[in-house]
Amino acid sequence: MSEDTKLVGALGDLACFGAEARSEQSASSAGRAEFIERAMAERQRPSRRYVWGLAPAFAAVAVTIVFFAVRRHHNPVDFTVEGALQSSGGFIEASTDHDALVKFTDGSTVELTPGATGRVNALRDRGARFSVERGEVTVHVQKREGGADYDLDAGPYGVHVTGTKFELAWNPSTESMMLQLDEGSVVVSGPHAEAGVGLRAGQTLTASVRDGVHIRETTSEPSAVPAETGTPEISPPPPMNPTTADTASAIPETSACASASTKPQAEAEPPKHVSWAERVAKGDFASVLAEADNQGIDSTTSSASLEDLMALADAARYGGRGATSAQALRAVRQRFAGSKPASTAAFLLGRMAEDGGNAGSAIQLYDATISEGGAFAGEALGRKMLLVRSQSGASAARSLADQYLQIFPKGPYADAAKSIEAQ
Repeated sequence: MSEDTKLVGALGDLACFGAEARSEQSASSAGRAEFIERAMAERQRPSRRYVWGLAPAFAAVAVTIVFFAVRRHHNPVDFTVEGALQSSGGFIEASTDHDALVKFTDGSTVELTPGATGRVNALRDRGARFSVERGEVTVHVQKREGGADYDLDAGPYGVHVTGTKFELAWNPSTESMMLQLDEGSVVVSGPHAEAGVGLRAGQTLTASVRDGVHIRETTSEPSAVPAETGTPEISPPPPMNPTTADTASAIPETSACASASTKPQAEAEPPKHVSWAERVAKGDFASVLAEADNQGIDSTTSSASLEDLMALADAARYGGRGATSAQALRAVRQRFAGSKPASTAAFLLGRMAEDGGNAGSAIQLYDATISEGGAFAGEALGRKMLLVRSQSGASAARSLADQYLQIFPKGPYADAAKSIEAQ
């Protein structure tokens, strides 16, 4: 056999091995070792001419292997629109007489009712980000191995899903949202639900920027959307303001004396399997705080899970215990740095600093929220803009106003930003 034939054979073996490497089952270390030994035996010190001749071929095979490996792990979803025209920037508006359907290549869909508008803001490897700008949509996120990654925005509210079906409505004129969950589970975050509120199938959440968040068990079909506007009429939910007085009136008495006089203590305690997050979602802040006190706040914040820390922060904030809430949020940032809840914790700490009159600390925490991203980056940018204006004047805040309008042209701080630009 000639030296040329041997070299071509070795290269063929390498190409075959590269193809086999695209299958995780055939890319075993034993197979690689056997190939290397055989290829080295065949080569037998070829001349420099052959080595230089092989270099491009080896490079081509390597590029092919890398291409298929990257393609396997980086294949973002795409989408098409039926029943409506898609304008630049992913904006979609359903006509007033029929629905529009956004179909993603992984099988997920967003159906817009007549007159509703929305926007595909980003495409990801496992999902997308979609904004409901007006009206009602039905969302069906296809479950997939490893989990899907979809986020729905409705004004300042965010809904993160990994595989579920629900109806979502947003009324920008009243800043009110309704979400009816049919399948799976979701986490809703936004004003009065900064740490996230979990929702399970069969529940309906109504939220208002002005009046708060309310969850109820679904007992009937969602109300129809008025045909002339395409915008759902959402009744404001009962107030749920994070003040001690409001919380005390909403939470049943659970003191040890009251429990002892009415029923055994064992019956008064919530079931052990009910998580803190679930209790907070139902307004049961007292039992969460009681358990944390029994364990010791320092011990709890140093050992509790991320979910429990965020639930404790909410319970303490709504229960009028700001110091405990701040301690839990600082623990989230220290122990779970880089997570989305850590960004939320920065925003909440910034709000506390702002409410306490510490503008400098608030701006630093808002900057951290903006740089880390997350559900409250836009809210942090808007509040920073207003703080800078109050501290240093409109001219100092103009660049922040420009930035806000570029990213959130219809956000809740858009009018304030336009006012700053006009000065």
